[in-house]
Amino acid sequence: MLKRNLHRLILRCSVGILLLYGCAKQGYPPGGPEDRTGPQVISGYPEPGSVSVPLDVRPWIELNEYPNRTTLANQVFISPEPEAGYTVKVKGKRVEVRFDGKLPENRTIMVTFSSGVSDLYGNKMSAPYVVAFSTGEAIDQGRISGRVAGIDNASSTWIWAYPLSEFPEPDPRKDKAPFAAQPDQLGNYELSYLPVGDYRLFAVGDLRRDRLWDSSKEPIGFASRDAKADTGQSGAINIKLGICDLDPPKLRVIEAPNRQLVRLSFNEPITKDSITISNPGTESPDLVVISSYWNPADSAAVLLTTAIQRPDTVYHLRIDGVYDLAGNRADSTICEFASSNLIDTIGPRLSYSDPAAGQGDVPLNATVTVAFNEAITLVDLPLVAHLSRPDSGDVMGKWSYQGTGMGIFTPAEPLLNDTHYSMQIRGDSLRDIFGSHSVDSLSTIEFTTLDAEKLGSLSGEVTHGKSELRVVAEGLGKSKIQREVSLLKGGQFRFDDLPEGKYQFWLYLDHDGNQRYSSGRFDPYAFAESFTLIPDTVRVRPRWETEGIILNWEGEP
Repeated sequence: MLKRNLHRLILRCSVGILLLYGCAKQGYPPGGPEDRTGPQVISGYPEPGSVSVPLDVRPWIELNEYPNRTTLANQVFISPEPEAGYTVKVKGKRVEVRFDGKLPENRTIMVTFSSGVSDLYGNKMSAPYVVAFSTGEAIDQGRISGRVAGIDNASSTWIWAYPLSEFPEPDPRKDKAPFAAQPDQLGNYELSYLPVGDYRLFAVGDLRRDRLWDSSKEPIGFASRDAKADTGQSGAINIKLGICDLDPPKLRVIEAPNRQLVRLSFNEPITKDSITISNPGTESPDLVVISSYWNPADSAAVLLTTAIQRPDTVYHLRIDGVYDLAGNRADSTICEFASSNLIDTIGPRLSYSDPAAGQGDVPLNATVTVAFNEAITLVDLPLVAHLSRPDSGDVMGKWSYQGTGMGIFTPAEPLLNDTHYSMQIRGDSLRDIFGSHSVDSLSTIEFTTLDAEKLGSLSGEVTHGKSELRVVAEGLGKSKIQREVSLLKGGQFRFDDLPEGKYQFWLYLDHDGNQRYSSGRFDPYAFAESFTLIPDTVRVRPRWETEGIILNWEGEP
């Protein structure tokens, strides 16, 4: 009996303990709402703008929930960076900065807790939080503000500010910026509590979080001018983030597929207009280059048509004027290759077309471009290639040529609305420049023009603008449509034949007149062109003109 009562007592105690554990368990029960809200700062120390702060201060922020400890060390930015270093500690919901030495006297200090601070579920803060204070009796009041466009990840994007008095030619590849700020989710930023003076700004996607720019992987944005930090309104400094390619193209392979063809393959796409090929005057025999050809289907290569190569010979060629799409020029190169004994008996093949086969929504003013894998007999193309539509005969037009392997057909009249077109190329009648016929008896490119019934137009005016301004309309959503126009007389602009949908505008000042936005660069350093991003969107409705759009230019006066 005693054993039985003892067993019952133990069982009751066990059940009680389980009930107490269940009551004490925190958090949502299974099936409850998922936490998708990032942590919020409920208090901080010192108060922003505090002065006469002790040199051994330990700034902190208190969050409304527990932070993720594993990523906190990379989410704090101190301006200027303390020479002795610092550590980040977590006590419950409090994040504290401990400096390894005393702070300098009479200095403004900014501690930025970035928007990358997250909770235990990975939710990030909606905006960075700045604790600014001074160890002296006054605090710096200079400020610079603006907007960053093109942000993919706000939590890793920073605006770095270099005082020109200390960094006459700052280089974010090797110089750590003394001052920094983060944009909010809309791209707006403000650098506050700066010493009065002139600064050079960069926006950087600091993916490595090492306060240096990795030019091979990380995006960067250049300002259109240097900024003046003062206590007044000095105008917004807008920056557009993007990839800045600083590396020139490199030749990877040079080879002879047959005895009258040489292929130069580079590590990235190149431009075709400036390349020159010559014999370098070495001991190798000269090779006559009949033509050079850049194929858009193989944009990182150049094809050379040559005289018949000597058997078992090593040739040398000098290559000059090779540029990549970012404008980086490769050094003059002398390269060698072994000749080929193979005779080319296979004629040209269609390798590229614009419009592409099967493409829809082709503009009514489109031309048709076709390119081949080798140089062709150009006089053949108008005889063997014909554009037509099902309900009629051939479309009239004329051919023009770019190089020896690409033809462009321009219709005599605009294409018809919402119509199926077909370009047929009789390959068996198309020859390369040595007379070999194509093995493809017939190549067909079919496409459909857009439906004008689904198009609309936009028109309006730009205020406070210059004649060099260009207006860019970007479609939002899956279409990724981008159109741009120059200003008309009186600051007017107009977009015709836009597919229906929502559009956002931005403006830029086309200083160099090349009709495309110049984003700035290094080596040598160049500012970006000034731009203004319009936050509002406009909807294009089919068969309707949306008039009276007013865009305000806020860039350079």
